Amino acid sequence: MNEQRLKQEVELVRSHFPSTDPHHSRSWILITDWQIPEATWKCTSVNLCIRIPDNYPGQAPYAFYVQPFDLKLKDGSNPNNAQLVSDTVYGGTWLKFSWAAENWSPDADINRGSNLLNFLNSIRTRFAEGK
Repeated sequence: MNEQRLKQEVELVRSHFPSTDPHHSRSWILITDWQIPEATWKCTSVNLCIRIPDNYPGQAPYAFYVQPFDLKLKDGSNPNNAQLVSDTVYGGTWLKFSWAAENWSPDADINRGSNLLNFLNSIRTRFAEGK
């Protein structure tokens, strides 16, 4: 993992999500109070974390995790492709959403290619879809 690149990307993410808190291991990022669409979900915010793969950015991040782990869609149903897990570095039970970045293509310039902010924005799209 390129530590310098990761540091730059975390700062890029933090510029859009000020509550970003990278774990000391540098392989996880937590964003507290992540806003989700009230029209689609039973709550308006979650804590969200992602794991950064060891060979990032060559390997795209996969999945995202939220608390509360009992997150439901507005109609009371469970979201698709989500399961309860307890394997994050943050402890407790989390709801893990299977999610992959589309067309992952990182560039040496973090502002031009795929990056963590792009991945997080795709998660935002996932929440807006309400599945």
